[in-house]
Amino acid sequence: MRPAALFAMATALALALSAAVVAFVLRADFLTAAAAAAVRVLFAHGFVAAAAAASPIVAFLLVGYAYMQRGMRRRAARRAAGGARVPA
Repeated sequence: MRPAALFAMATALALALSAAVVAFVLRADFLTAAAAAAVRVLFAHGFVAAAAAASPIVAFLLVGYAYMQRGMRRRAARRAAGGARVPA
């Protein structure tokens, strides 16, 4: 399958799932009590709110660190195998 078609399918799937989540949240009045309780906990414990806000950033940094190490190992293996100059 062509990359453009895969990208179009992935975009359509993401849009459909996003629309489903938005529709669910707009109609989910039964979640009001649970959301209010979660907000009370977050306002009472600032550290929990900060950790929840920072968790995506920490996850991205960990993934980036793993990719960096993988690239460093690959360049070191190329240098050891061929002794040729490997671009950074």
